[in-house]
Amino acid sequence: MTKLTQTQAVIEAMKQKGGYATFKELYVDARQVEEVEWKTKTPDATIRRIVQNEKYFFKIRAGLWGLNEMKDSLPLEVIENNESN
Repeated sequence: MTKLTQTQAVIEAMKQKGGYATFKELYVDARQVEEVEWKTKTPDATIRRIVQNEKYFFKIRAGLWGLNEMKDSLPLEVIENNESN
């Protein structure tokens, strides 16, 4: 079995949510990805740090993040909220 990195687990969780997710959703879903080990005492803080990597993610608004590779396929209402900020 191939182990995933924590970043890959967050990406996978966000893909399952349609390319964007709230922190609350990521705190639950990313930690449920079976192929990754969360050996940190503060996994929620680790997830918050991971989504700040502009290579993979972009901020839509406070607490809501999107996946760069799916930016063009996000629902229109999500994109409009992002552009008004």
